[in-house]
Amino acid sequence: MFAERIPIDSEALGRTVLELREPSIHADFAALEAAYLAQHAPRYCVCKLPIEDLEGIHHLEDQGFRFLELQLKLVGRPRTRDTSAFPYTFSPVTGEADLAEILEIAQTTFVADRFSVDPLLSATDPGVSGRRYRLYVEKSYREPDERLFKLVSRESGRIVGFNTHRYLGADEVLMFVGGVLPSLKTTGLGAIMDYYLINDLKERGVRKFHTHVSARNYPVMNLEIAGLGFKVLQNFAILRKIYP
Repeated sequence: MFAERIPIDSEALGRTVLELREPSIHADFAALEAAYLAQHAPRYCVCKLPIEDLEGIHHLEDQGFRFLELQLKLVGRPRTRDTSAFPYTFSPVTGEADLAEILEIAQTTFVADRFSVDPLLSATDPGVSGRRYRLYVEKSYREPDERLFKLVSRESGRIVGFNTHRYLGADEVLMFVGGVLPSLKTTGLGAIMDYYLINDLKERGVRKFHTHVSARNYPVMNLEIAGLGFKVLQNFAILRKIYP
């Protein structure tokens, strides 16, 4: 078991965020914690465990960690959809002006992520979730193996949504995050944007799609499982410990 710094989360929070890797009930957590407190002075430490590992989950709870989220790992081979009736265009983001517009959406549209719902974070720093998503979306724009796409209204010419993903191989992608303008949430636009994304990637040779979703995000979970045909591979308990 070891602790690894998460660069983007640390930048968003303004203090070090760590993730426990290869957790084990047999490891000396007290010694590890003392070492990473001395080295990093973290604000936050997170750990992801298979939901079946109740012994491991209870062990971390005994060390002061608290359950925060149930995360679903999904995989699918969704079919193409006819998008010809929808008044949008979908394409890669290629310029800084479009990126800036998308980052504004990313900062304001997410409300179900673990940083937003954590009472110990949101009460003291309500903007941390928005900053975090801005950084992750910008990373997808700049990293060579990641992609950022935009959904544009033909009527207004305005960007109304975005998607990010990373290639795992020539025919596999990991879907990261997608968001739409807050004013257009609950209109079904998120599903439409996924149709565009899946169609585009399948035209580029992608056959297998992976993603993760929080079980508290009912609209996205239902869309990906019931609407797009994704299957659940595994569930994880996300636990965290916050330091003064």
